[in-house]
Amino acid sequence: MPALDAEGRRREVRALLDAYVRVRTPEEAARSVAAGPQHLVPLLLEAAQSVSQERHWDLVHAEGGRIRRLTGAATHPLECET
Repeated sequence: MPALDAEGRRREVRALLDAYVRVRTPEEAARSVAAGPQHLVPLLLEAAQSVSQERHWDLVHAEGGRIRRLTGAATHPLECET
């Protein structure tokens, strides 16, 4: 994925992450962005959000909250609502 992202192929990266979020555990998905977290974490979170609030929350808290620490994401889905 980092190679696709580097080539500016955001649509393809998003499609892959969307599929990955649906079929892998939140922990596996969180580890998948280690090579390029600055660009891939936001895309991964978007993909998780498109699946469900629960999947988004699970991903944010996967791997000991690694994604949450990288992004400063809310700790609970309801905290995202205003």
